[in-house]
Amino acid sequence: MPQRQKILLIAVSVILIVYLGDMAYQQLYSEPLGRLVVEQETLDKRLRDAKLEVRRQQNKLLQLPELEKKSLPRELEVAVTEYRGWLLEMAEEIGINSVSVNAASATGNRNTLVRIPFLLRGNGTLPQVTLLLRNIYDADFLHGVQSISMSPGSDGRLALTMTVEAFVIPTATGSNLPAQSPHRELGKYRSIPRRNLFATGDPVAEKIVLSAITSDRDGNKQAWIRDPSGKIQYVAVGETIALETLALTVEKIDAQAVEVVSDGERRRIAIGQNLAASQRLVALP
Repeated sequence: MPQRQKILLIAVSVILIVYLGDMAYQQLYSEPLGRLVVEQETLDKRLRDAKLEVRRQQNKLLQLPELEKKSLPRELEVAVTEYRGWLLEMAEEIGINSVSVNAASATGNRNTLVRIPFLLRGNGTLPQVTLLLRNIYDADFLHGVQSISMSPGSDGRLALTMTVEAFVIPTATGSNLPAQSPHRELGKYRSIPRRNLFATGDPVAEKIVLSAITSDRDGNKQAWIRDPSGKIQYVAVGETIALETLALTVEKIDAQAVEVVSDGERRRIAIGQNLAASQRLVALP
């Protein structure tokens, strides 16, 4: 065999050996190692997630004694009967008419947490519905409003449909629903019923008009405000007047406009302008 062919054969053999060696390295070492690295990273992530979940559950265990006090009774029949009775009695006490409360089937794990949905229907005014919501949110139970719908009726009352979920912790020791004293006053929520939720504008605010601004010899200014009845009220800076469903406090009087506070908002009313069309300046905290 000529020398040139021998050299070529040796070169081809070397290339083939290198190629086969690389294939063997990839298949027998590199690729299995890569898979092991990926599996190790996956296991490490699962371990971190598991440790995080353990810490979360430990934190929940620390809160468990307080949550157990707020739980409905662990006997489901008692829980449904007592919570339904509380919701029904409270709604009727504040004036909701035609009240019905029905419980759906309980869901969840009976060894950890049980969820019981309740459906409340009735008819009431906006202040009554607001008071109903206040009592539900302030009651120290494990419960919460999941949905609410209201539609105005011809008699001025609202047709109300509300879904509330209450919870049972199986380790709770109480055999009865914790006693609650319902609110009968709106408190800080009294401004909510003043708003007409179903109108395109506020009919009361549209009838409150700044008619004129006058000043005496000493420079003391008065705002002439026409109320919804058509009567003119003369108001100085710092004075408050009650106008049907809202109160109006005059904060500043300029030559052509006044600044007032109503329902937690500061507004600027120009002469001839009504409150609904006035400029909103800033919402008060």
